[in-house]
Amino acid sequence: MLRISLFVTAVSLGAVFSGCSKKEEAAPAASSSQPEVVLPPSRVSPDAVMSAPPPTPTANADEGDLPSIRLNIPGSASGEGLALDTGKVPAAAAGARPAVPTPDQDVQQAEMIGFFPPFYPLSKRMEGIEGRIDLVVTIGVDGSVTDVSVLAATAPEFRDYAVAAARDWKFIPAKVDGKPVAVSVGVPVPFVSEFGSGQLSMRSPLAALAYINGTFYSMGAEGRRVPANVSVTPLLQVTPVYPRAEGDTKPLRVVLNFTVTEEGQVINPEVAESSGTAFDQAALTAVKYWQFVPQIRDGKPRSSSVKLPIVFGNDQKPASP
Repeated sequence: MLRISLFVTAVSLGAVFSGCSKKEEAAPAASSSQPEVVLPPSRVSPDAVMSAPPPTPTANADEGDLPSIRLNIPGSASGEGLALDTGKVPAAAAGARPAVPTPDQDVQQAEMIGFFPPFYPLSKRMEGIEGRIDLVVTIGVDGSVTDVSVLAATAPEFRDYAVAAARDWKFIPAKVDGKPVAVSVGVPVPFVSEFGSGQLSMRSPLAALAYINGTFYSMGAEGRRVPANVSVTPLLQVTPVYPRAEGDTKPLRVVLNFTVTEEGQVINPEVAESSGTAFDQAALTAVKYWQFVPQIRDGKPRSSSVKLPIVFGNDQKPASP
C-alpha cells in the first residue's frame, strides 16, 4: 500500500472550546438521591455540518513551514460558530518530511470533514493551564482514523483527551491517481485557556465565575465574592453529523441520558428514547464532546445525571422531555 505523509494544523482550543472523553474511563456517578437535570431540547438543522476546507500544501516547504488547514467548527453554547486559527507543525518535531509524488502522479490531499474538540478540564482552563499536544494521525482509505500517536506533549495531562478526540475525526481520504491511499497527518493540538493567553467572551457562562483554590465564586451583593450556586449549563455544544437521504424531511428525535462530571465532561452517554435510525449513534458521538459548567453548590462542583432531547429537522413543535 502506498503511504504518503502530509501535515495539517488543527485546533487552537481557544476562548470557548474543547471536548473529548478520556478513554471512556469511569467517573463517580451522580448520587441516586440527586434529581435528574433535564435540559431544553437541542435542535439540529439538516443543513448543519461539521467541515473544514482541504489542506493547502506549501510547495517545497522548508523545515518548520509545513501545510496548514483552517477548521470551521459550528455551534457553541452562545450560538456562534468557532473559527479556529491555524498553526504549523515543525518538521523537526514531526520527525518526517512530506513524501514528494512523482511528476506523473495526480495527488489529492486528505480533507477533514468531521472534527470533535478534545475535552478541556474546567479546573485546568479556569486556572489558565495551557499546553500543546503534537499528534500523528493515520487516515485510512475510507477516511476514518486508524491510528493516533503522540509526538510531543508540553502538558502531558492533556494527551489522552487529544488522542481520544482524534480517533473520532473523519476525513475524505487522500488519493493518488484517483485511488484512496492511507496517509499520516501531523496535527498540533493547542489547549488555550480563556483565563490564560486566550480571550474570555462576556457571553460565556464562565464570565460570571471565579475559581480560587478549588472553589467557584460568583459576585454577590455589594460586589463581594460569594460561593457560587450554578445549574448544569452547556459550555460547548457539538453538532451531530447525520447525512440523510434526499427528500427525507421527517423530523427525528432522540433522548440521551448521561453524567456530567465535576470537571464538566460527559461520560456514560446512552439512548433513553430512540429515533429508530442511525441518528442515535450520531447523537451519541456528538454529545461525548459537549462540555458543561457542572452543577455547583456552595462553590463546589458536583456530578449530575442529565437528560437531553436532540431534534434533527426544522419542525417548530416543542419537543417535551
